[in-house]
Amino acid sequence: MKKEDLRLQKDHLWGIEINKFSNNMKLYLTAFFLQVVICFGQNNEVLNNGIVSIKDNTVVSVYGDFINSVNGRFQNDGDVSFKQNFRNNGVVSFNDKQNGYTRFTGSEIQNIEGTVESQFKNVQFLNTNRSNASFNLSGNVSIDGMALFEKGILNNRDFGGAITFGLDAVNSLASDLSFVDGDVYKMGKSDFTFPIGTNKSYRRYIISGLDDVNILNVIYYNLNSDALYPHSAKEDVVELIANNEYWVIDKDKNDKADIFISLSWSEDMSQSEIISDPKKIGIVKWNPESKKWIVINSVSDLQSKVVTAVTKNDAKGIFTLAKIKREDTAGAGSDLKTYNAVSPNNDGVNDYFKIENIENYPNNTVEIYNRWGARVFKTNNYDSTGNVFDGFMAGKGIKVGTGKLPAGTYFYTIEYGTGADKKLNTKSGYLYLSE
Repeated sequence: MKKEDLRLQKDHLWGIEINKFSNNMKLYLTAFFLQVVICFGQNNEVLNNGIVSIKDNTVVSVYGDFINSVNGRFQNDGDVSFKQNFRNNGVVSFNDKQNGYTRFTGSEIQNIEGTVESQFKNVQFLNTNRSNASFNLSGNVSIDGMALFEKGILNNRDFGGAITFGLDAVNSLASDLSFVDGDVYKMGKSDFTFPIGTNKSYRRYIISGLDDVNILNVIYYNLNSDALYPHSAKEDVVELIANNEYWVIDKDKNDKADIFISLSWSEDMSQSEIISDPKKIGIVKWNPESKKWIVINSVSDLQSKVVTAVTKNDAKGIFTLAKIKREDTAGAGSDLKTYNAVSPNNDGVNDYFKIENIENYPNNTVEIYNRWGARVFKTNNYDSTGNVFDGFMAGKGIKVGTGKLPAGTYFYTIEYGTGADKKLNTKSGYLYLSE
């Protein structure tokens, strides 16, 4: 057989009528077919009432609405493209030892629906419809491997479906052209970027450093939170709270470890007064006990347009962006100066992380984290007994090992106060470790 498309027409099915499977009929599409294009069915539908197994190295394209009935069993370990609507009322699954791809590649709005969760290994979302809102997600889908967001927004906010990423699942390519407009679930404790947003704006939420298996649920709102969580109730260092956006994070467990979270900002969506001075952009969280917004020690990255913070208690709650009074401009700690380049090569220059005037605040704690949110250094009363960060892991509670750290970017936090000052102030930022 030649290496060319084998188009299965309704009147010439090589002995198989796919839209009329009996309960005990099985179809195994293997690499023998090379590429199969299914483009038939009653009322332009492809109905599976039996068992369909797409084997490894097999490419299948489905033209027409695909319906997997209550009795249907559909296993994809090959490469299947759905060009129109997808409905699952039976079993849609994969072999975990294979690397199957399910692709939604239509040119008109596609409905992804059904009464039973569809389980996919890898998924591609690529819809060329002129409207960015290309996928109406009213069914539940789970992804165990990679999700590629190339073109088309998945709307489950208005349609009620759910998208869940498994323990080791990841996603890539999300942008203003393709993301989830609604909430996203993530299982596990691995670092993860939630591909969420709304109103044609991708507003990712990033989390790392979880110490236990969790089920997280994150959603972004392009709304003013003031009516629910009054902006007048805030810590004194908060100048202004965003009046047009917030993130809601729910978790099934609390974490004992410090957790990294990152929120993104956008010139098109974020409040201009908040992002006008990147040095003052910070993260605030609604505290349900004190019933006010509290500051989370954070630092902004102008290039990537994200604000990163370490939350000491938990990543669950209501978060948003705010304009923060920075302590390095006035008041306690204004004389603190950090030297962010560390090159521990014993040449006498930047051999350790230098914090000028830290001795004026002996009641201090310095912590350093790697880019995955793992703490690699912690000490009290910094630089009092040679206890400085010189590129080596050190400190109580360090779980990632011992020894010299690799070159790269790290995140630091400094808590400090005088003997009479019971309240600890905070300072944070990035440092750059070289060989």
